[in-house]
Amino acid sequence: MKVVAPRLATAVWLDKWFENAAKSYTYRKLGGVPLDEVKNLRNMILAKKHVAEVAAKVMEEHWTRNNHVKIGEGHVDRKMLPLVREHASGMFEDLENIREAVKEGKMSVEEAILREHFEIFLLARALDELKKLMSHPENLAENPRPLGPGDEYVVKLEKFEEAYKVLKGILRLYS
Repeated sequence: MKVVAPRLATAVWLDKWFENAAKSYTYRKLGGVPLDEVKNLRNMILAKKHVAEVAAKVMEEHWTRNNHVKIGEGHVDRKMLPLVREHASGMFEDLENIREAVKEGKMSVEEAILREHFEIFLLARALDELKKLMSHPENLAENPRPLGPGDEYVVKLEKFEEAYKVLKGILRLYS
């Protein structure tokens, strides 16, 4: 049984990112995915997860009372705003489309909230896997061709592929 994706793009995006990194000729030659790339992915996920959490909260607090306020940067934690602007600003357009669908009766508030909770779940699972990859020294190796001072390590390709296998089953349910 296939579950309908909360925001199909999130599951597809994560799946493609992991798949492309695992198949990358450059990363295969390096023996892993540069740690900087994994950190950048983590930042993208953190930003998207924050927006999804904020959206769910606004929906629960306002939309359930038929107050369909627009979700935007004003709802975002100020500390997270630069990260959100860099990595998740497109989500506000998606949220506006959801808000319009709710206002027009094409989607229930409950369905909109459920979509956000599914998205939060997907992003949290991906974040957990990335944290495991980055926090265990046995998952890292020296980068044989560092491009700069922040590029000294790679996440070993076999460890990256193991994490992708864990996520793949979850992501495929939603894509």
